[in-house]
Amino acid sequence: IAQDTADSDLVDFIDEDGTITPPVVRRLLVAGTGIQYAKTKENESIIKAFGFTVQFEGFTLLACNAARYNSQLFKAGLKPEHDGMIGFNWDGKGWRVSLYTDKPGIDLSPVAIKYGGGGHAGACGFRCATLPFIK
Repeated sequence: IAQDTADSDLVDFIDEDGTITPPVVRRLLVAGTGIQYAKTKENESIIKAFGFTVQFEGFTLLACNAARYNSQLFKAGLKPEHDGMIGFNWDGKGWRVSLYTDKPGIDLSPVAIKYGGGGHAGACGFRCATLPFIK
């Protein structure tokens, strides 16, 4: 069984399951793991600072006002009582609101449609002049 060396991209690894992984691929996988860890820590920090639970249209949602967001951001603070997630930000013209869920049986798209938007059960959104879930 060949061993990986820093000097060669020609030596293959034979993993425990018998899979042959070229060293260059192995290094990319290790680097990706490090990047994912850093992104997870960043998401946790954003949710801790800016995340809050809101009741909206009969759902309990984890909300966050952030310039960029996706469902991965919210996973850092999602709790069992949350039906889904709601991200929002001001783009200079109005509010952009996105709703996400991965819970079976929950469809957030009627909420987005009610406010003039669209999408599907797990990811949908709308635009508005004032946020309807902030009192």
